Amino acid sequence: MNIRKKFSAQFMLVTVFILFIVYTLISNFVFQVKKLNEYKAEISSLNKQISSTKKQIEELKKIENENSKIWQMKTFSYYGKTVIRQKKTITGYFNMN
Repeated sequence: MNIRKKFSAQFMLVTVFILFIVYTLISNFVFQVKKLNEYKAEISSLNKQISSTKKQIEELKKIENENSKIWQMKTFSYYGKTVIRQKKTITGYFNMN
């Protein structure tokens, strides 16, 4: 009996198994690289959104500070009622409500 014929089925089975393992490793590596690129893109877009949100918050704080400089609200109690007095700092006029 020829040894090649005797072990050819086992050799083919081991070869197919090894090829399957190599193919699986390569395809998983490619999949991981694609996912990594997608995650990096997602993280960069989230960082851009965070930075734009921070800029918007800073702009709103600036507007709030400007408005608080223009109108200063003071509350005080007068005979059990809360009275709001507005002081316009730019022109110097007083409004009593």
